Amino acid sequence: MSSNQRIDRYELLGLLGHGGTGRVYNAWDTKLEREVALKVVMQVADKKIRERFHREVCAIAALRHPNIIEIYDYSGVYTEPLYYVMERLHGEDLFILLQNNGPLPEPATAVIGYELCLALSYMHDIGIIHRDLKPENVFINKDGRVVLTDFGIVKAVRDNSVVSQSADNTDIVGTPGFMSPELLRSKALGAFTDIFALGACLYNIVTGELPFAAATPLELHDNIQRGVVPDIRDYNPQVSDILWDCLRRCLAARPKERPKISAVRKQLKIVLDSYGVGDIREELANYMRNAGVYAESARQRAARRILGELAVAEEAEDSGHVTALRKRLEKVDPDGQQSSHMSDFIEAARNRPHGWESRRHRHRHILLSISIIMLLISSVALALSGKWRIILARLHGTYNSDQLHENNSNTDVEVSITPIRDGVLKFRINAKAKVLVDGQLVKKQELHNKKVSPGHHHIEVIGAHKNLVTEVKIISGRQIWINADLKRGVITVE
Repeated sequence: MSSNQRIDRYELLGLLGHGGTGRVYNAWDTKLEREVALKVVMQVADKKIRERFHREVCAIAALRHPNIIEIYDYSGVYTEPLYYVMERLHGEDLFILLQNNGPLPEPATAVIGYELCLALSYMHDIGIIHRDLKPENVFINKDGRVVLTDFGIVKAVRDNSVVSQSADNTDIVGTPGFMSPELLRSKALGAFTDIFALGACLYNIVTGELPFAAATPLELHDNIQRGVVPDIRDYNPQVSDILWDCLRRCLAARPKERPKISAVRKQLKIVLDSYGVGDIREELANYMRNAGVYAESARQRAARRILGELAVAEEAEDSGHVTALRKRLEKVDPDGQQSSHMSDFIEAARNRPHGWESRRHRHRHILLSISIIMLLISSVALALSGKWRIILARLHGTYNSDQLHENNSNTDVEVSITPIRDGVLKFRINAKAKVLVDGQLVKKQELHNKKVSPGHHHIEVIGAHKNLVTEVKIISGRQIWINADLKRGVITVE
């Protein structure tokens, strides 16, 4: 099938990609006059292929979430050609980004993981698992939106799920390297199966390597069953202890040893906070705009973070951790540029005269130094997004941010920061329901005054029969109303 042809009302504009059973075209909807993506199955004689395709369409249609691909139209299960129409995404999947740009920096990886946690949490709550989470099935839009695609082998994990397939039937399907031990052995599956794949996917994109590399399929199978995972810092020394601990637990061979999706999301949020990431969409959009510039900024932020950790480790006299951190810092900041800039603060804390000799006071000043480091990290993130809020004031006159590095402990520096105020969410709901903001339950008394930080927030209103999902962007000090009509299945923002 070539471009410049039509399928029903859709004009084919060009091929976007193809797989073993089908192709995806860039197409034009002549009726609604909009650009769409059209997936066509090329081999439709097989009844099982038709059933799988139908299951994929039904699964996507039932999932309404900002991080899940949206479907518009469907040919029907017995038609020729067999196709469905979905939203047209402008960007790249993670596999292509990895091939073109190399391993993704840690903050971008954490953003992707955080957004995937929101999508998977939503799916698991309604009783289905994706079962084929891998870089090829995760798309990044140019505006930084993470979109989960390809639901061809989605599976019900309870009988009242939106997917018609029996929860008892478990086929061995998926992609080697991202398949959990229980999936390889055709054992009972659950949300923990997707947790494993999420860990493998994030490990892959932040290192460029599979967590269970092997020379033969048999060796790969054995390594997965035994949970043999190389230290992630052997491939990427910038990765923090928190992210490595999170991914290592996700990749545990025994399902009960893997964390819940909410715990994964919380750990990823800690990683993002350590890099000063506020607006997660904007953070990823910066990477999509210029991966090279973003990678250098992330390297500098990682060096500053490691230096802060090193100060704490030295204060605690943890020699083993100090040695490990110094080795990582040498790899992340080989020319010592970031280290020399930041070490002045820590050195000043150690050598402060007159009454600062006690361990307690030294520890307090070390923490103050780390706070300054984190302030600088945050300023880099804000500068990248075009939202520079830090105003450096007077150093015996006017000075710029470069001069800050030349400061010493005897210089009186004034630093003022433009205040960032929380926004307020207010809810109008016409039926009994639970409300979650970023996966956290909102208390009843907070429904008319829920304070949230500026940035993007994921909203879920869960009723007895319907779940409504939306996403809002909070501006500093702004008030937003969320109107949820559970009877009609409509949620609006004003």
